[in-house]
Amino acid sequence: SDVLKTEFVDCPDLATAAQHLAQLAETNGWQKLALHPGVLTDAVAKSLAIEQLRIDGDYDKNALEACDAGLTECECLDAQTGSVCVTT
Repeated sequence: SDVLKTEFVDCPDLATAAQHLAQLAETNGWQKLALHPGVLTDAVAKSLAIEQLRIDGDYDKNALEACDAGLTECECLDAQTGSVCVTT
């Protein structure tokens, strides 16, 4: 069975975040990443050499569910509950 876990990594700049994301993709064998447009998501995802499903318009729900990972921007995180605050 799949085990869910989380890890918080504080990256000092976008280049470091992009490198970390690329390492995660390689280590975990990601083939497809889902993401929405945003200053941060666009900046770190542009250097990834994997297929990307952008969810800023119409998209196939089955294609989204077939993604290996998702990338989003958020306002804040709550470690105690695992909550992510996402705003439009």
